[in-house]
Amino acid sequence: MRNNETISKEDHIYNEIKSAIINRKIGPRTHLSEKQLAEVFNVSRTPVRQVLQRLQFEKFVEIMPNRGAFIYEPTLKEIEEIFQLRGLLEVEAVRLACQKATKEQLENLEMLTHKEDALYREDDYGKVLPIINEIHLGIVRLSGVELLSRFCKELIDLTSIYLAFYDNPSKDPKGPEEHRQIIRLIRQKREKEAQEACLSHLTRVKDLLVYQKGKETSTDMSNVFKPVF
Repeated sequence: MRNNETISKEDHIYNEIKSAIINRKIGPRTHLSEKQLAEVFNVSRTPVRQVLQRLQFEKFVEIMPNRGAFIYEPTLKEIEEIFQLRGLLEVEAVRLACQKATKEQLENLEMLTHKEDALYREDDYGKVLPIINEIHLGIVRLSGVELLSRFCKELIDLTSIYLAFYDNPSKDPKGPEEHRQIIRLIRQKREKEAQEACLSHLTRVKDLLVYQKGKETSTDMSNVFKPVF
């Protein structure tokens, strides 16, 4: 079993690398050298390797045999297909939510949209993304269908990677209000309009992405991260 110190180091390194990806300090196809990261964080390669494996599981990182770890780069086809699947599933979830959602559940979700507004104003996209995911997953959970929620969570986690890489947050002041509109329509049990608002929102978010195929590159990690151990 790992001791608390090792877990703390791993969590710190994990959070630092994931934050750097989301905040675009390092982009798709950037090489993540175990040796360089170990030196920067002043640790052995073991916690770095474990962190890279965690990030690979979440599809932020791709580990290539005999080549090492790179920031994951999705294809345009993959992005379009995942958004299409999200549309199909979330629209159905919204329909069911109109029948099952409680006043308290909807009020809690609406509070999250105001938090989303505040974080946009702080210009910290790394903190906005988890709130966006929480709102969408919260709407899906209103359906009361556990399997649907599980599938949607996987898709939402994937699209958060695409947003981290290719979204332009400065062009998306409409997001919080669109979320509130979906919630209002669910509260009013206007199924068709709520479904249309959900699909329109997802389509607009996809269309805002600026997809650019990257080039394999390396960067000096000491310019991105600072040692703390």
